[in-house]
Amino acid sequence: MRVLVVSDSQLAQLGLGALVEQAGGLEVVAAVPPGGAAEAIAQLGPEAILLDAGGGGSSLQEMLEVMGDRNGIPLLVLGDPQAAGDAIAAGAAGVLPAGVGPDVLAAAIGAAVSGLVVLGRAQAESLAPGLVEGDEATQPVEQLTLRESQVLQLLGHGLTNAEIGRSLGVSEHTAKFHVGTVLGKLGARSRAEAVLLGMRLGWITV
Repeated sequence: MRVLVVSDSQLAQLGLGALVEQAGGLEVVAAVPPGGAAEAIAQLGPEAILLDAGGGGSSLQEMLEVMGDRNGIPLLVLGDPQAAGDAIAAGAAGVLPAGVGPDVLAAAIGAAVSGLVVLGRAQAESLAPGLVEGDEATQPVEQLTLRESQVLQLLGHGLTNAEIGRSLGVSEHTAKFHVGTVLGKLGARSRAEAVLLGMRLGWITV
């Protein structure tokens, strides 16, 4: 699997490149700063992008702007758990701790390429405190309708309201309404938390 490494730091580029190469089935196509990502994506066609966000939110924001027309290439972010919500809401496929090992990284990239949202334990806990530690997911008061279940599934694949609308053949406004209903029934405060709850409940499948 072809991976583009992105970081403001040349040292981090080298370190992440070495980490990716240690992971089975992964190949580094290039290691570039955020400013060079658009050209690298166009020329090299990576299957996944790994971003070091340790330098702060500016690199993440720059990459998310670059990825606005990423044609389905998943972006995984290595960084602070507190950045998880903003990153996932903005379209990142996952957020992992900076100290992740090669085996976990390979599994995370594979899951992201398959269309799943990927979070480390600390990142998941930052989005939904208490959810990770519980033995059983709390069942919501109301079950989801078929259409709402479809919307939740599409949320799990990181689709925007407009993309959900196109997938279901409804307007963006209608899709937004369904998303709001799903969040309300799940008692979720954000799309990312709804995805986490859906995964725990077994309502989001690959």
